[in-house]
Amino acid sequence: MSSDDLSGSAPAECGERPVLFRPGGVTDAPDRAGLTEILAQALEEAIRCRTSCAFLVVAVDELPDLNDAYGFAAADEIIGAVGNRLRATMRGGDALGRFSTSKFGIVLKSCSPDDMAAAAERMQAAVRSTVLTTAAGPLVATVTVGGVVAPRHARRLGDVIARAQEALDVARSRGQGSFAAYRPNVGRDTRRRENARAADEIVAALNDRRIVLACEPVVAIASRRVVFKEALMRLRRHDGSLAAASEVIPVAERLGLTRLIDRRMLELATAALAADPELRLSLNVSRASVADADWRACLAGHLRASPQAQGRLTVEIAEPAAARHCDDVRGLVAAAKDSGCRVAIDRLGGGYGCLAHLGVLGVDIIKVDGTLVRNLLRSAQDRAVVRTLVELGRSFELATVATWVQDEGSAALLAEMGCECMQGALVGLASLQQPDLDAPVSRAAIA
Repeated sequence: MSSDDLSGSAPAECGERPVLFRPGGVTDAPDRAGLTEILAQALEEAIRCRTSCAFLVVAVDELPDLNDAYGFAAADEIIGAVGNRLRATMRGGDALGRFSTSKFGIVLKSCSPDDMAAAAERMQAAVRSTVLTTAAGPLVATVTVGGVVAPRHARRLGDVIARAQEALDVARSRGQGSFAAYRPNVGRDTRRRENARAADEIVAALNDRRIVLACEPVVAIASRRVVFKEALMRLRRHDGSLAAASEVIPVAERLGLTRLIDRRMLELATAALAADPELRLSLNVSRASVADADWRACLAGHLRASPQAQGRLTVEIAEPAAARHCDDVRGLVAAAKDSGCRVAIDRLGGGYGCLAHLGVLGVDIIKVDGTLVRNLLRSAQDRAVVRTLVELGRSFELATVATWVQDEGSAALLAEMGCECMQGALVGLASLQQPDLDAPVSRAAIA
């Protein structure tokens, strides 16, 4: 079948079944459930008759902007007009339905990859060919299209829908008004399988209580006494080995699991504080939890349940999150202070810069990024940056902690700069052991 045949009548092949939807008003189009039923029938027929069908997801471009600029009524008119123009390019045996608020789904029977590309091009041209008349005035619309041919590239209904949407994402990355067909990608499929395994492992570790707490000391540079300890995450594997946060958190961020880890770490940290009246901890909050009202509620709830832990927990927020989401950080700082916590900005100097906000965020501690500290003895530029950050902290009356300190030379240089505290290999790395109750604890540096 040539691509030109797509605008004509559908051939009656393999005992073609009646189509559930015939062209009519856009309000008559099937909803997603009805469209999915039509697609399932087309896929079943294509597999049985050894032919092919296609599924297109057509997104109306900039619909949120149109809503804002002209109102929902005008946007609805545009959706209706786009639906009518899409139908005008379709054959009698094909079907169009509402896939979501701003997307249409189109089922094309007896459709090869070349036919699908030609049909998508024709649909896009039909939409953008003339100005649309609406109550808000003449408007121009474009659509971005992603599609998949089945069963060639998907034999299950869920895969057909998912891969058409993946193709739409690719098309959007190319720009508005683009088209992309799904193409198999071995590397992508391998990554997905790895992600699925990683997600299973993280969720299983959470369910099995194999996310455990490790404590790394932060000491006063002058006295070398422990000021507080940073609570760090470790994942205990089934063989007993431990995975560090650096191995788990990037995967968890990619899979949207960091909120679950943050809540487990909060539970562990507050339990450790309740069990040891001399312990003071800091706890990292991921970017995902910075704006999470539920995490703030959990923080308040845990500290109310363990009043003996109040006043001994510091919440750490990484500088990139603070710089990008300043309003959310302000909310988190306020919630932490209301619960009796201190707040630290971590990785200062290694992100996108939130120096201008330090005075208004209301934080108590700044932690200088370790990538700067580790090169203090070798890099004049890093020394200048660290000195500036320490002086900045002093001007805001904030305690300053240097991270990743590995040698006495760096410690001496930090002391000369006026930095109060340090952590790193020089003074001890994270350990799963319970904090030493006999270790001296100084509250002078951070009080």
